[in-house]
Amino acid sequence: MIDRALKGYHATIFAYGQTGSGKTYTMHGDEGAEGMEGIIPKLFRRLYEQISAVRERRFLVSLSFLQIYSERIYDLLNPASNARPGQQGLRLRWSKD
Repeated sequence: MIDRALKGYHATIFAYGQTGSGKTYTMHGDEGAEGMEGIIPKLFRRLYEQISAVRERRFLVSLSFLQIYSERIYDLLNPASNARPGQQGLRLRWSKD
């Protein structure tokens, strides 16, 4: 996935399952235990290793970290954006562009 992303393709990790099935642990892992990292820390490590090895190109890295729960979307990187008067979660918008 990282190799394709570095060639310009978009990449998505989608964790789906029942509450308590291990999605969060799979994504984050145990940050305090060596060798027990989740998908996210492993991907970031590989991404930045690959980027630092390339000198002739520049990279722009952007990401979103969202949670969909009870048909509501939450931005986990900017929790303040989730709190709007009379509304929980982010609004879904559609655009032809």
